[in-house]
Amino acid sequence: MHRGREARIGQALTRVSRPDREAAEHRAALRALAAIGEVVRWSLAQLGIDPARAVMLRVADDAAAELAAMCDTQELRLADRRASQHDGDVPPDDDAWLDEPTRRLVERYRGGVLPEPDLAQASLAELFAWCIERHDGTGATQGSGPSLSTMGCNFAVDSL
Repeated sequence: MHRGREARIGQALTRVSRPDREAAEHRAALRALAAIGEVVRWSLAQLGIDPARAVMLRVADDAAAELAAMCDTQELRLADRRASQHDGDVPPDDDAWLDEPTRRLVERYRGGVLPEPDLAQASLAELFAWCIERHDGTGATQGSGPSLSTMGCNFAVDSL
């Protein structure tokens, strides 16, 4: 009987406040943007394209700078994972880990529906989807670069 009461007290004491959860979700979004930028930058370089031409990589750079300014530590990432509503499982390294809008973009690039993106105009989501298609679809990239699925990044393409 006391164990049940102690468990409820423990749960009440460890509940995460709404502002804490919102801050954790903001940091998770920044981490996802920074990681996507890293993947896009690496993929472009592997394709022989100067990443500096991709204007929207500035969004990823800004996210990385904001994370650096707040001293994003491993302990903070672990605390954020506990505060998050996500289960924290690392998705498999295929398209299953992508959200539906990103998956549709990748498929449109694969099917030739969308042309190669204009690096000066393309959104970060478009660049990301195109890089995934180029990496998975043609095998044009070589080596083992950064992988979002192994970074555990969950994101919505609408935020890119």
